[in-house]
Amino acid sequence: MINPLALNQYNPLLRDNNTQQYANYMASVNPPVSALATAVPVVPTANTAQGKLSNYENTLATMTANAKPFTPTPMGVGSTVIPITKRFPAPATNTTNTANTSKAKMTYNKNGKKGSGLGPSAYGFQGTTGQASLRGKGKYGLQSRFSDALGRMFTAMDLAGVGRPGVTDGFRSFAAQQDVKKRKGNLAATPGRSVHGLGLATDLDLNKTQLSWLRQNAGTYGIVNLPSESWHWQMSPDLWGGEWD
Repeated sequence: MINPLALNQYNPLLRDNNTQQYANYMASVNPPVSALATAVPVVPTANTAQGKLSNYENTLATMTANAKPFTPTPMGVGSTVIPITKRFPAPATNTTNTANTSKAKMTYNKNGKKGSGLGPSAYGFQGTTGQASLRGKGKYGLQSRFSDALGRMFTAMDLAGVGRPGVTDGFRSFAAQQDVKKRKGNLAATPGRSVHGLGLATDLDLNKTQLSWLRQNAGTYGIVNLPSESWHWQMSPDLWGGEWD
């Protein structure tokens, strides 16, 4: 309720204590209770914040009422189950030329107990021959001690007037031995078991005179012949003391 005493000092209509004018003014600023009771309530529309919230609540309620309960389907029921080995397959393994590609990882012992014969074990070697680390520093990839002995023998052949033979092979890698084995069969050693793969053997191109001279004199230089192969000459195991390059 407005205090008429307070209004009197501000409103010129009330300064003269005009009762009718005061009554009319009071009626204009304070509508009767009956008028307020008959006022039309404000209804929120779809564009108002209150309307949008109401629409969202109604939609959510409808979705909740119509929702179907979720029942998980067991594995293999109504669908195809993919085995875990197919979903997460193991890395592919390259099996092509395994012996050749894995040679770098092979271990060996160059100074083991000497065996008999003229194979790798006769030099105290245990493992797979033909590995790159077994290539000698001498000519044709031979071990230096064998290369030097071969050179002295060739010089002696020149002085003897028979001439020096041609060298057709020296150190032989594992892959090269595989190729030779494929071409020559039983005339070649099994890959990984050839003395060529140690840099301690060589193949020579000989005529009859040279071959005869070598059979008589090669032992003097610590070099021996493989009886089944007239072209194959190697370091004598008896004179080899493990002088690897």
